[in-house]
Amino acid sequence: MPLGEVQLTTDKGWGCMLRCGQMVLAQALIELHLGRDWFWTPECQDATYLKIVNRFEDVRKSYYSIHQIALMGESQNKAVGEWLGPNTVAQILKKLVLFDDWCSLLVHVAMDSTVVLDDVYSLCLEGDAWKPLLLIIPLRLGISDINPIYIPALKRCLELDTSCGMIGGRPNQALYFLGYVEDEVLYLDPHTTQRTGVVGQKLRPGEQEHDETYHQKHAARLSFSAMDPSLAVCFLCKTSDSFQQLLDKLRQEVLGMCTPALFEISQTRAVDWDTAEDIEWPTMPDIDWPAGASDSDSFAIVEESAREGDAASSSKTSERAAV
Repeated sequence: MPLGEVQLTTDKGWGCMLRCGQMVLAQALIELHLGRDWFWTPECQDATYLKIVNRFEDVRKSYYSIHQIALMGESQNKAVGEWLGPNTVAQILKKLVLFDDWCSLLVHVAMDSTVVLDDVYSLCLEGDAWKPLLLIIPLRLGISDINPIYIPALKRCLELDTSCGMIGGRPNQALYFLGYVEDEVLYLDPHTTQRTGVVGQKLRPGEQEHDETYHQKHAARLSFSAMDPSLAVCFLCKTSDSFQQLLDKLRQEVLGMCTPALFEISQTRAVDWDTAEDIEWPTMPDIDWPAGASDSDSFAIVEESAREGDAASSSKTSERAAV
């Protein structure tokens, strides 16, 4: 089915970050419902796996299809066919999971490089019950190139058992990062054009063949220094205990590895300038200025004194001017 008003029939040239968003969400759903040690095989007809892959088919009715992601992007002021960044895709996933009761997953996007704990707890806690969380932290780690001081911290993030990888890429090319070897990051590349189709229940040969297009046999490598500085680190926290363990490891093993830190963890949200009018600012005291004095007059006096006095008096005059 064509996409949007422009009736696009392909996501070639603009959909790579959308595909990376699909990858990280699919990985989170597999870990949540099938376990971290589960592996796909071409013969797999597991009912839970099929429920997951059906959600990513290229048809509009699928919860996380390219259609749904692109159309939801319009709510973020991104037209269908426009290239998206990691933060925008994260915001779209955050909305889409709310329509899928079966997935049992919530997405929190930590803005301004800060994980606000009050926001996470209000989202995931219902009484004593915890809703599984995919935590996505968008970051900007440089202007045009990634700052090398952050690379050790990124490596440590990928080592954590709650890691769901990173969505980012190299300039103008989105990639899904899932690990590293020495100074190279491992990634899956969405830039292979595939035919559209459905997996269904894998009862027909065409469905079985199409299922294979959702999987890559090999990961590629890229130097950390070649990564685009705009990326998002992702973590899956199935329980409140796993979230607390993640916080402990981030504080102890990640955030102290570089200055400034990769991101921050805060209990409450900082005051937004947009809400500054609601703050009760202290009243400024009334000051009795000398009659007839003005800013321009006082600067003229300083200027004149500086010209007429010697070096010592000039120094004193400068001190008064500063006061």
